[in-house]
Amino acid sequence: SPGKPGTIRHIKQNYINPCNPTKNKMRLSSHICRWHHVFPKSMEPTSNKATMKWKSLCTPACLPLTTDFFPKQDDLRDYYEEYTYALAPDDEYILYPENSDDSLNFTKRIDSLLKEMISQRLSKGFQLIISNITTSNAHMKQTNVSDNLINYNNNSVENRKFQNSFKDEAAWPQSLSKQQYYLSLGDHLHKLYYDSSRQNIEIKRYVRKLNYSTNPITYKCCIWPKSQDFYQTRTIIFKYPTLATYNWNYLDHFISGSQKDTADSLEFLSARFILIPLDTVPQNSTLLNPTNEQLDEEELRIAGFSKFIDIFEKLKWSQHNDKNDRDQSFNLKRSNRSNILRKIQFTTYSITSFTPNPLDLKRQIQLSESRHSHRRGSVQMMERLSKNSSIESIAHAMQHADGVPCRDRRWHFRVYERTFIGSDFVEWMIRSFHDIDTREEAVEFGNHLINKGMFEHVTKKHHFLDGFYFYRLRAEFSLPKDHPDRGAMRWFRTQKNNLQDSIDSFDDTDRLPFKLSQSLLIDVDPLQKSNRSEIATLHYDTVYNPMNCYHFQLHWLVCTARLIEDQLTSWSRFAERCGFKLVEAPYQQVQQYSNANPFQSISVIKLALSPPNIDLVFQQLESNLPYSNKAKSTLARADSTLTNNDNENKKNSLNENELLKYFGFVLDLESDHQFKYPVKYSYEKPENKNIQFVHRSGMAFVQI
Repeated sequence: SPGKPGTIRHIKQNYINPCNPTKNKMRLSSHICRWHHVFPKSMEPTSNKATMKWKSLCTPACLPLTTDFFPKQDDLRDYYEEYTYALAPDDEYILYPENSDDSLNFTKRIDSLLKEMISQRLSKGFQLIISNITTSNAHMKQTNVSDNLINYNNNSVENRKFQNSFKDEAAWPQSLSKQQYYLSLGDHLHKLYYDSSRQNIEIKRYVRKLNYSTNPITYKCCIWPKSQDFYQTRTIIFKYPTLATYNWNYLDHFISGSQKDTADSLEFLSARFILIPLDTVPQNSTLLNPTNEQLDEEELRIAGFSKFIDIFEKLKWSQHNDKNDRDQSFNLKRSNRSNILRKIQFTTYSITSFTPNPLDLKRQIQLSESRHSHRRGSVQMMERLSKNSSIESIAHAMQHADGVPCRDRRWHFRVYERTFIGSDFVEWMIRSFHDIDTREEAVEFGNHLINKGMFEHVTKKHHFLDGFYFYRLRAEFSLPKDHPDRGAMRWFRTQKNNLQDSIDSFDDTDRLPFKLSQSLLIDVDPLQKSNRSEIATLHYDTVYNPMNCYHFQLHWLVCTARLIEDQLTSWSRFAERCGFKLVEAPYQQVQQYSNANPFQSISVIKLALSPPNIDLVFQQLESNLPYSNKAKSTLARADSTLTNNDNENKKNSLNENELLKYFGFVLDLESDHQFKYPVKYSYEKPENKNIQFVHRSGMAFVQI
């Protein structure tokens, strides 16, 4: 650690020869002792001759896990600030739950918690302070702390083996709760021990008082990127490490189970993954098309996506000792329907074009709340249906406020009025019919209703299928729009110009942001290979376009990386069966001039010819089209995936978009400035300045 105030400037800087450090007079400090294990040692103890450590010249040394430096008692009292807090495993400790066949007693739970707290600090660069008997430090004896430190030559160590534990379980003392542990990282010291009188773990943090400036340092340099023709100026800002302000209290309580939310300040590990649609989809796959229905490529992609999302639902974490969770698990098994899939909306638009305006979003929320309030009372008021009920009563019940959600749905260039989705109808039948318990029975009875002429597919090319397929009631069974019981058939056909005045009159607090992602906890160890619970946070998109990439992220802190790797391998194999390629993508967009990563470079590709003006192209189409109503041009203008007059940058990039799609690239990310209405995410999203495409192979990313 740094010297005392007023004397540090008089101390000469230490320069160490790593090949022969014994000839140097090293001043005892945390920085020197931090690396002393990697210095070469003499082969002959009686000789003062040092030998070359060739291995360290070829392979960089890893930071040792132990050190023997501890500040003097006077320095600890005068130049360090002390912070103390305590914690204990939560009753609903999600990391080490009680097991009926091999329950962990309280002592083992404390040992497991101590082990995890120490491991988290080691992963952030801390070192365990040991008491080296062979080369003891005089100042350690003066402070009387060597008895409390880990003995470097301690022989009472064995491999702790648990049922279903990893074979390479690290060596730890038999009882961690009987010792005190000191860890250090520069000017920071942590003391962890178990207080048997209070039955909790005490944590003491010693942070050295700062007597120097912590202002960021600006450094300017010139770097020649490999894809550029000359040097580029870079400005790098070196900030003071944030270790002093790290929320250790929240981290330890998160490990113990008393905190469930992964705050951004914890600096958890994260990775972004994308599902890239393959060139071809398996046509004869029983997984995607078990009924051998004639499905087109787009319908197969949607079916494959639904199958892939189901694996997230199977890994969803739930505490089995909670009655509500057991009921929810029972309902899930009964309906066999992914709750995650219900929160994902399908569209043929880009995300920026699909994002609803605040007025529509507010209406959707009000309609959902109204339907939910009606649903709670209507189950008791209405008698449950059966397969023997008349078609008229079934049609009337499904149009009730507790019925099947029906609305106008736009898919590509067509608007299908008053339609419902096949999977929603299956859910409603399981909920409303007392003699229908499975989805297979619901599909069979749905085909019976189609044969009776109650409803039909919007294009009349499919039977009744369980999935994202559009159906509508026949005219003779559809209630009028002004009918009081027609609660589920509310639909809004409001034009953009008519809504603009209402949107502009909204206060900023009324502009509800649209959620583009949701989060849930998943269990990455379903086979129970580990002796603890392995939990990660999954963030998934709430909008899916079959022609674009789908994104999800994994965030974890107290989780074994090998288990995550095993899950990703399994997901990748299953994604190929569903018609996708699972690729890990950069968390942030690569910038051409990035001061955060100055050595990062990109290749700039310029078009050989300037693309034509989009407005002129549409003017020529309107003048040359043989149709009197110019329907094709009108549809092209209305579909904002082709052009968006409200965004000049997106309109000008239309030609580049089509050019990249021609060469096998798929849309990955859209720039933030393309969103006209407010949106929000379940995680701290980095800024996206450009439109980003990815090749179907996952080997190249292109930005516009």
